[in-house]
Amino acid sequence: MPHHLRARLVLALSFLLLAGPKVAAQATPLDTIKIRMGIDGRLWKAFGELPQPEIGQWAKFLVLKGLFDGLAFGYSPLIRTDSITFHDDDTWMALVRSVDQFYADYRNERVFLVQGLQIITMERRGTPAAVVDKRVRQMRQKADSIASSLERNN
Repeated sequence: MPHHLRARLVLALSFLLLAGPKVAAQATPLDTIKIRMGIDGRLWKAFGELPQPEIGQWAKFLVLKGLFDGLAFGYSPLIRTDSITFHDDDTWMALVRSVDQFYADYRNERVFLVQGLQIITMERRGTPAAVVDKRVRQMRQKADSIASSLERNN
């Protein structure tokens, strides 16, 4: 990682560590938030509601970086089968904007981030709109089913 990016990352993480408790105190106390698997559109949008927009952008970058690292280093079939890819000339902010656009549709809020990235990959590859729309509907139904199951169990 280039030195200037490493310095920015350290600065952003330091700020998050120092400001985190203050931000959390203004929002929902962390000790009241139940553990849930997966990041969906509701959590993704919450990053954009942080008091400092640049922290939200860094948080989104870190989530995407962690997700891609986890998929790659965990030898996920999603990476091995090219279900989720990005190009060498892509930037993290371009990907953040794509995810923001995906979650701008309220119907996608319950779709998990990893599934949203599959849709974004399909769109970037030029998959026909009808195929993408069908897959989005399937993912929304699956997300609603998972959410309903989680709500029943809590």
